[in-house]
Amino acid sequence: MLQRIVKTFLFQDDYIIQWKCWKEVLGKINGELFAWVFLPNHSHIILKQGVRSFSDTMSSFKRRVTWMMKQPGGIWQNRFWEHLLRNDNDLERHTDYIHVNPVNHGLTKRAQDYPYSSFKMFVEKEAYPEDWGSVVEIEVTGEPID
Repeated sequence: MLQRIVKTFLFQDDYIIQWKCWKEVLGKINGELFAWVFLPNHSHIILKQGVRSFSDTMSSFKRRVTWMMKQPGGIWQNRFWEHLLRNDNDLERHTDYIHVNPVNHGLTKRAQDYPYSSFKMFVEKEAYPEDWGSVVEIEVTGEPID
C-alpha cells in the first residue's frame, strides 16, 4: 500500500499518470500488475514480480510518478507495506480487499462503479459477479425491543 494523508490524486489525469508509470516501470522488468486500485490518497496493488526487487520497483515507480506530476518535494510517504502472497486463498483475500476498498472508503456504493481499479477486468474474466462488493442497505422497521 502506498498512502498519503493529503488527497493527491484528484483528477482523472492523476490516475492515468499512475497507470502509465506502472506500465512503464513494469515493462522494463518483465513485471505485471495483477490487481490494483488507485484512490485519492493511497493505492493498493498486487504485483507479479519481475526481475528486480519489490523495493527497487516501488522506488522507480514513485520517482516516475513524482516527476510526471511535477512534484519535486515528493508525494509519497517513505515507507510502504509489502506482503508476499503465500497461496491462492491469500491471493483471493487480498484481491477482494483491493476491489472493495473504494466502497469501504465511501467513494462509491458499488465496486463496479469505481473507475480506477482492476475490478471490471476481473468481472470480464468472470472472477466476480458485477454486483460483488456492493453496499446493501437494509431498512429495519418495527418497535425496538427493550
